[in-house]
Amino acid sequence: CKPCDNNNFDWENRYCEVSLVANGQFYEDYCDKIVTPPYGCVCGPTTEVDSENLSGLINPNAVFFGRGAIQLSWNSNYIKASYVLAESADTLCTQPDLVATEPKYAWGTALWFWMFSTPSPGEQTNCHIKALEGSFGSTLRIINGGLECPPDAYGYHAEAVVTRLRYYCIAATVMEVRLMDFNGCEGLGDAFDRCVKTGFCPECNDHHGNPTMEPSLAPAPRMPTPKPTEWGSWRGEDWLTTMTRGNSAVKSVSSLFGSLTLAMAVALVVV
Repeated sequence: CKPCDNNNFDWENRYCEVSLVANGQFYEDYCDKIVTPPYGCVCGPTTEVDSENLSGLINPNAVFFGRGAIQLSWNSNYIKASYVLAESADTLCTQPDLVATEPKYAWGTALWFWMFSTPSPGEQTNCHIKALEGSFGSTLRIINGGLECPPDAYGYHAEAVVTRLRYYCIAATVMEVRLMDFNGCEGLGDAFDRCVKTGFCPECNDHHGNPTMEPSLAPAPRMPTPKPTEWGSWRGEDWLTTMTRGNSAVKSVSSLFGSLTLAMAVALVVV
């Protein structure tokens, strides 16, 4: 793969003009070298593949950038997901590109992050809980809060927030649901209002000003399972007579059906 700076990426044609590892440079994004096993995959500076035909490319299994349905990033998250999904740190630490190429890991890592990743150590919540509470903003804070809650007004993530809001509105329209609230992510509500009013989010026009979804209700309490019938309570019932009568009727019908079948078979042979 070719690592690329946002300023050097042609988004319209999906092409990286200048690689981050060109001219002897190295790439080490999403690598916290202080975090080592069992808390993080081993990582470090990665350089360009030593081949003229692969100029500007790096080994994808040496880096831990965003992959999969929820863009799993950082060496610390890859090793945690690997323990859960593969029962071994080696799988995703040595082959992180599996998250981009194998559906099991592409979706598995997304579900793992959604259900188990917390905003910060000690907080007893996750994306799933926040979604049930009706807070889209809080789920974004957990997923990418450091970069988007709020984003740098002059950086790439300010545009990324606009794209996220547009996709969110498209999904809500297709599924015919209301938007969840934007609380929990600083600046997200203002970004939504600004995006609609400036015309950058036409997909959100029908949602702007509408009330947000109510939090999901807790399941209604269930009645306890009735106590099983005690053994021997049937002794006073005339159950044997009823069963015998039923069996006799079944046998009569079966005999009649068998006789008719046999008669038809014989008739066919004769013809």
